[in-house]
Amino acid sequence: MARARRDRATVIFTAAIVVLIVLSLWWMVFFHRAITNENRMMRQSLDDAAHVHALRLRVARTVPEPGVFAPDKRFEVRQVTEVAPGDAVIRAPWVLRPQRATLRRLDDHFGGRRRMLLGEGVLLTGLLLSVVAMLYRLVQAERRFRDEMSEFLSRVTHEMKTPLAGIKAVLQVVESQRVPAEQVPGLASRALREVEREQQLIQNLLLAQRMRQPGASLVRESVDVTALLAEVLQHRRELPGGVTFTLSAAEAVVARADLSALRSIVDNLLDNAAKYGAEEVEVQVTERDAVACIDVKDDGMGFAETAADELFAPFRRTVGAAGGKQGTGLGLHISRTLARRMGGDVTAVSPGEGQGAVFSVTLPLADQRASL
Repeated sequence: MARARRDRATVIFTAAIVVLIVLSLWWMVFFHRAITNENRMMRQSLDDAAHVHALRLRVARTVPEPGVFAPDKRFEVRQVTEVAPGDAVIRAPWVLRPQRATLRRLDDHFGGRRRMLLGEGVLLTGLLLSVVAMLYRLVQAERRFRDEMSEFLSRVTHEMKTPLAGIKAVLQVVESQRVPAEQVPGLASRALREVEREQQLIQNLLLAQRMRQPGASLVRESVDVTALLAEVLQHRRELPGGVTFTLSAAEAVVARADLSALRSIVDNLLDNAAKYGAEEVEVQVTERDAVACIDVKDDGMGFAETAADELFAPFRRTVGAAGGKQGTGLGLHISRTLARRMGGDVTAVSPGEGQGAVFSVTLPLADQRASL
């Protein structure tokens, strides 16, 4: 049914475009004929006026002097002469005709009208084609957005149901009281991991919505990046999952950033590394080129060198040797957007598929007062 409605809309849209093109062509032909007929009528009007002047002169038995006709300077009097047999010159009656200058002005006037018509026709055609192109792009963008949103909602639904299903299963097992006491901590850790997963998903959705609001801004302050990463990684180590997290920082690095936004960026990058097969994740904090730099290195599935920018597109997920992974496709997009709003950036490099990746976050140092 939906496809049939889209097909009908396409047919109606195409028919409307064809009608507009036909109308524009008809408009150009109609006005061209109107201008041609007007030119013809003006010439005929001159001939009729000359004929009336000539009749008046003949009725009055007046012979005008050759040259410009004084009563109406649009015309001139010409004396027609003929050569008879025997080389005798016969003086023929005079004739009254429009001056060449009058005819030239008339031709210039209608030439300008035709050029105006041609220019307006070209402008109309150009505008029509531009509108058609814009409408076509809008329709295509709307279709892509609809398809992306449909896939996004499907993934979000799955992502939200999966942790809830795990938590529900743990609670049902505990409620049955048939689990040995020594296994309860493990089940609790599993439930806690699912809660963290659900919390991160909701956080990304809220951030995505927040960034779409006009005038949304971040509160930038001095943030001890090293201390923040140590806290985040310590929390990660306490969760089960089999991923080893290490922090390498020579000294305290203080950046100017929004604390919650930076925490979200780090969480997204760590989740991305764990999601795509990383067993060891090393986080390095340095100062390079007068900026604070956070490098998240993993030994996961990596990606092709040409696919680096595609990773940050919204609603996209990496598909590599390990196949497609579940997720909303918003984590990396949100991370880059947040970093750029704080005056920094997020980039990614990888030697190739199966060879790990490095995601780098750059932020202004605290002693640089970047404008919001």
